[in-house]
Amino acid sequence: MENNKIKNLIENYTEAKRESKEGNALSDIEKIEIVREVKQNIVVPTVISRKIFLICPVGLIASGKSTILKMIASRLNMVVVSTDQIRWLLQDKGYNLTRTVEIAFEIVMEFVEKGYPVAIDADCSARESIGIVDALSAEYNLPVVWIKVETPEAEILKRLDISNKDRKYTGDKAIKNYYRRKVLHLDLKQDFFYTFDGSKDLEKQVNEFMYLLKKDE
Repeated sequence: MENNKIKNLIENYTEAKRESKEGNALSDIEKIEIVREVKQNIVVPTVISRKIFLICPVGLIASGKSTILKMIASRLNMVVVSTDQIRWLLQDKGYNLTRTVEIAFEIVMEFVEKGYPVAIDADCSARESIGIVDALSAEYNLPVVWIKVETPEAEILKRLDISNKDRKYTGDKAIKNYYRRKVLHLDLKQDFFYTFDGSKDLEKQVNEFMYLLKKDE
């Protein structure tokens, strides 16, 4: 990561400091291997879109962000970088999660520099996240499409209460995480291009999103 401004923003990212410190510290050398493994699991489009841009979602745990981003990315030939996938890999290898954000944005920058549009599969509601995205946008002259994923609380709590074989957070830990991050969504200042309802017909909403995006070009 060569851009010092973006690097400093990531290092001072308070959300990252609240990541779990359980496990071994990840060294710079070990991080190289983690980055390599994460990229191996990323689906890289065979056709590069003519327009490079970022899609940044704001949405709570279990709201449907990942599903929506995958649907959008498949239609726009985008790379999806998921912070949850990075966390799972770090946990599997016995590392703590404090470098999750650093790894995610390092990979985002790499794909942007190669000319790929990127969807960041994470809740980008924190002030620091917005600052990093703004810095990326300025550095690489990237348009940013902000989307919001709103799902009724009852539906989210229902999803979190169900054991999930896909290893998403479940039970009390997930519910605590939901209420902790819910505070970040009480006074959002971002202008959103589109707001999804994660409890309704996603295919219909993605079609509408695609229509509006094309119309906005």
